[in-house]
Amino acid sequence: MIKELKRRQVADGARHQAQICFSTVHKSKGLEYDAVQLTDDFIGPESIDRLVRELALRPVEPSLLAQVMEEVNLLYVALTRAKNVLYMPASRVPHEFAGGAGITPIHGGTPLFTPPPPPSPPASASRSPHAHDYLASTPVAPQLQSLQSRLDAAM
Repeated sequence: MIKELKRRQVADGARHQAQICFSTVHKSKGLEYDAVQLTDDFIGPESIDRLVRELALRPVEPSLLAQVMEEVNLLYVALTRAKNVLYMPASRVPHEFAGGAGITPIHGGTPLFTPPPPPSPPASASRSPHAHDYLASTPVAPQLQSLQSRLDAAM
């Protein structure tokens, strides 16, 4: 299977021709994809909750805290690469998303997050030569910022 995937690989300049893109989060910074499938190796709500409890009891090593913050930042980048559909393991869905609009459990509990359609650009934007650059923010950011807020409040 790996040999076949490598045989079908396209150069970065021809990325738009690929049917599927495999990428690390670091390499995907600044890019967007119609659909994104995440793996189960990101920090989850349980880890963040455990760290918040530990911070309440005693100071945590700065290096551990820095590592956790980097993990939260990577998760944020990964979640915000999807333009239309985000597939992620149920174990990585923040509690704030549970039962929220746009989340549908599929395939044994793996949720599908589908952001609502973006709002229409303001009338002034439609007259701009850069009107096609208008992008609405997705509802992902506020929930992820709440994860960051929980960590900040515990410190």
